[in-house]
Amino acid sequence: MTVGYSLAAATANATTVVRLLLRWHGSVWQLIYRESVVWILLNAFASCIYLFIVKDSSFDDAYKRFLYKMDSLPIEMTLIFLLSFSTSTNLTRWHATFGLLVWPENVAMMFNVHFKDSAVSPNVALRIRRTIVRYLMLAYILLLRDVSSNIRIHWFPTMEKIVECGLLTSQELSLMRSSRMKRTACHYWIPFLWILQIVKKRYRKQNKKASVMTEEGYDQFVEEIISTRGTLGDILSYDWVPLPLALTQTITFFVYCTLFGNIFRLQSRIILQYKTNSHAEAIIVQGISNCFLNVLYIAWLRISQVIVNPFGEDPDDFEAEYLLERHCEVLNTMLCSPQEEVPFAYKKPAEDVLPHTLASVLIGSRCSGTMVASTQAISQNMRKEDKKVVYFNPIEQKKNQ
Repeated sequence: MTVGYSLAAATANATTVVRLLLRWHGSVWQLIYRESVVWILLNAFASCIYLFIVKDSSFDDAYKRFLYKMDSLPIEMTLIFLLSFSTSTNLTRWHATFGLLVWPENVAMMFNVHFKDSAVSPNVALRIRRTIVRYLMLAYILLLRDVSSNIRIHWFPTMEKIVECGLLTSQELSLMRSSRMKRTACHYWIPFLWILQIVKKRYRKQNKKASVMTEEGYDQFVEEIISTRGTLGDILSYDWVPLPLALTQTITFFVYCTLFGNIFRLQSRIILQYKTNSHAEAIIVQGISNCFLNVLYIAWLRISQVIVNPFGEDPDDFEAEYLLERHCEVLNTMLCSPQEEVPFAYKKPAEDVLPHTLASVLIGSRCSGTMVASTQAISQNMRKEDKKVVYFNPIEQKKNQ
């Protein structure tokens, strides 16, 4: 569900900015249009109340004094500070959570480097590799079931569904449930433990020929498994301990109260500051100028709310389904069908200069040139007398003085 626009923003120009601003899916307009419409309607309703009920009535003076008090409240700077703090904090957590979604290629590469297929029969070696793939995928699925609503509800609602998909056997499920842990507890670490047990069972420290790994390779593989488990476990920590609820409630309540108060502040500027017979003109001018600022407040708040949990169903949340499908394809390719023979020798020697297409030549002609230090241009533009070498003795210079 992540909205990608990197290619569209590769070249920054006026048309690129306009095209990005006009996008709808995942845009700020999609986030704020409901609140913005409600705020505009409330402003129109407040204007109608003043024009048809309060104006020229006994409540006119009291209403104007109330509007004057509302317009003098210094709330803009406080609101901007709270919104910037909340958005920055949530964005930092959002970025850190994505960094914790480690991909399993390192584990697969480490296994391919250190695992010796010759130590066991070919059938056993292939079965071990397929089991490693299955356990790695099971660990990721169990983790994402605990944090992603899409995975839990739509893909793997029960553990039996994982058994039906062939990623978990009935015996393994019974073994997992026979532990002292509650069924609602996190079990993502169990497949990592099973992987270590499989390798440890066939590791022979004394008999190197019969061992599936060397001592150094075994230690490195264990460290990689432990590192991967720890990194994925931090995702659960972020999910378990979110930002304090009181902070989110305070900022949300303050923003909505400010938007409600801005309705009367807008009325104050229309009624008290505009000395004109055209009330509609004042509404249009002041309404448009204040609408942009209030849209900014709403957008800031909604962005802060969207990135609180990146494993939901918002347009910019992480695509957990794609990650599982991608990991399954990559792990099966790397572990179950490894490239044993890699083409090394190439008869034709490599050229000193890379060949170009006509398009790449035109692009290269616009480049500044080779990578050089920024001060090289200074030495090239120096005068000849400035380049002359002069020997200077400060002690003799002082004596002469």
